[in-house]
Amino acid sequence: MPFYTHQILICSGKRDWTSNIQDDDHGEFVKLLRSFLRSTDRSNIPATTMITASSFGTTLTSEAKQRKHGEPTVSVYLLPKFKYIPYLSMTRTAIRSLVHEYLQEPNYHKESTLKHTSQDFEGRSRLPPSTDVNEFFVLICGHNTRDERCGVMGPLLQEEFTRALGRLDIPVTPEGESPTDTVNNSVNQGERLEARNASQAGSESVPGTTSWRARVGLVSHVGGHKYAGNVIIYIPPGYHSVMGGSHPLAGKGLWYGRVAPKHVEGIIEETVLRGRVISELFRGGVDDHGKMLRI
Repeated sequence: MPFYTHQILICSGKRDWTSNIQDDDHGEFVKLLRSFLRSTDRSNIPATTMITASSFGTTLTSEAKQRKHGEPTVSVYLLPKFKYIPYLSMTRTAIRSLVHEYLQEPNYHKESTLKHTSQDFEGRSRLPPSTDVNEFFVLICGHNTRDERCGVMGPLLQEEFTRALGRLDIPVTPEGESPTDTVNNSVNQGERLEARNASQAGSESVPGTTSWRARVGLVSHVGGHKYAGNVIIYIPPGYHSVMGGSHPLAGKGLWYGRVAPKHVEGIIEETVLRGRVISELFRGGVDDHGKMLRI
């Protein structure tokens, strides 16, 4: 797999994209970010940032909300930082601030820092607040326009993961619901939790997962179509294994390849619930310090 230290998920609300996502709806953001990452001093950015579009919905529900201070904005997830930024301006100043705030690894090269100007710090102060995300992610390449293998396998896997998690009473957040929607609907969330607890008698629910929630979505090209289905799993910091103790994969991202629907229950059982890596499917991974995972 191509090594990366961070993944930026663009909330497009779509299930397929142009072959190159910089030609899609949020293409200007992709172009600016890629341009900045190529031109900046990368001594404190240890490797690549993977930029993908996702089927997750956006906080931006109207044309009016899509512009902050008259500027177009985009909603993004930052992984494995587990952060969500609902209104990020698609300007060089905001994107420069994004890199300084979230993509820079200060301990990666202690003797160098990103080049900056006074404008950088002004921009950084304008970076909107982020929301912590306490859900685990199952990201599946479903970029049909780029490769039909992913276009076929992606939706099948998404459906199977959603169904299998449902059988375990682990809620899957609707694709169109953003973290800010979840916070704003905390009363409804409590009602759903009560209903879930009431229904657990005689079900297949797993002890220790009462507070767990999942986001299962399609993403654009991640590399290696021949490995379809490509699945990336991110487990949030603070999660615990159902075996007890800290989850071995908490704060990490794990990449599986050649995943078929028949593998889904095993992935949930072994990797999501217990933190075990399935070596036959393993393509790589990353931790929250930008280090590559090996087995």
